[in-house]
Amino acid sequence: MRKMSLLFIIIIIIGLVIYRIAFKKDEVEAQSIADIQKVKGVPVRVEKAIARDLTVYSIYSGTIEGSIETTIASKLNEKLADLYVSVGQYVKAGQIIARFDTFGSTSQYKQASVAYENALLNYKRMKKLLEEGAISQSTLEQTEMGLKVAEANLDVSRSLIELTAPISGIITKQFVEKGELLYPGAPIVTIAQTGQVKLILKISETEIANIKIGQKAKVEVSTYPNKIFEGKVYKIAPAANPENRKFKTEILLNNTDGLLKSGMFAKANIEIAYKEQVLSVLREAIIKSDEADIIYLAIDNKAEKRNLILGIHNTKYYEVLEGLNKDDLVIIDGFDNLIGGEKLNIIQPNK
Repeated sequence: MRKMSLLFIIIIIIGLVIYRIAFKKDEVEAQSIADIQKVKGVPVRVEKAIARDLTVYSIYSGTIEGSIETTIASKLNEKLADLYVSVGQYVKAGQIIARFDTFGSTSQYKQASVAYENALLNYKRMKKLLEEGAISQSTLEQTEMGLKVAEANLDVSRSLIELTAPISGIITKQFVEKGELLYPGAPIVTIAQTGQVKLILKISETEIANIKIGQKAKVEVSTYPNKIFEGKVYKIAPAANPENRKFKTEILLNNTDGLLKSGMFAKANIEIAYKEQVLSVLREAIIKSDEADIIYLAIDNKAEKRNLILGIHNTKYYEVLEGLNKDDLVIIDGFDNLIGGEKLNIIQPNK
């Protein structure tokens, strides 16, 4: 029993000795780092302040549409007898897109067709009678007028049952199928001209003041991750949509290669500001607070604190209006614990 008690005491003593050694080692190491920094300086990385062109972008997302689009809609309450096109097909202006039944009651096409045929036969008969001297010229002219009215009525009826493309372009949307019962105003297909396309954006009332007609835009789509499409802002709605308080804004893009398709989701970087050769500094080098915007400089291998007055900025740089000179060495890494006056060890000076 006494042996076990003695062994337990020895184990405790050994543990205490190991703990003291480890604690002392950490203390020595901590002191050693502080001593090293006092002698060699706080390790930092720096970058020389230079003038550079600074472009500021605002980023928005939207949907691609044809620059000119039109939707063909039904004018009758009838079944669609034929649909001659499908999505992706190119059509020419005047080409028949869809047709309703000629015997449909609402179009009255059959009645108009019969009326025209009768008027044409009557005109031919009256013309022959004029040649024989049986009727006067004025009688023939009245008959001719009746023929023109019948022809106009037939054209109107035909336009109701035969729907044609008002523009040349690509079928980008199809809303119905052959045989469906439609109502007046029901959309059938959308045709878009795709030599140029537009990107439709919705911009909030707090940001719309930054957007101007003619601003450059760089557009990206996920389908082509390594390609940038250049465009310009060409239309801004004069009033916000009352439902979401956003302004419809359109960017015009050339699409002669046909890569951009109607309905694609795209991201636009709109250039809202640009300055040539302004003194600027990396964003991550700036310590921002409510009181001041601060950086640390390396001057004669010592840290110096500077307050800045900043201008425009993008995702990488801030323009510096006051507080920095060209070729100053800006500390961009290792400044977290600086207060000013510390000796520095510049481990990666700007080349």
